[in-house]
Amino acid sequence: MPYIKPERRIRFDSAINSISENLETPGDINYCISKLLILRAKELGYSYATFNELMGVMDCASKEFYRTVVVPYEEGAIVRNGDII
Repeated sequence: MPYIKPERRIRFDSAINSISENLETPGDINYCISKLLILRAKELGYSYATFNELMGVMDCASKEFYRTVVVPYEEGAIVRNGDII
């Protein structure tokens, strides 16, 4: 769950904002996410448990992005353009 306390967010937000400002392509985003996961896996040690944990993080992040960004966008599109059913 990405809802960490505000005092913990301070540790990450400036670095994340800096990275975001330099992204130009989907490949850039993929590289950053992959690099972060690989570094974390090395820190935790390669094991099924580590890989399972990190894959779960990616899955949950994808679902959270869908829930908080994509769904509201699509609901607005339905209002503007009409539903398909």
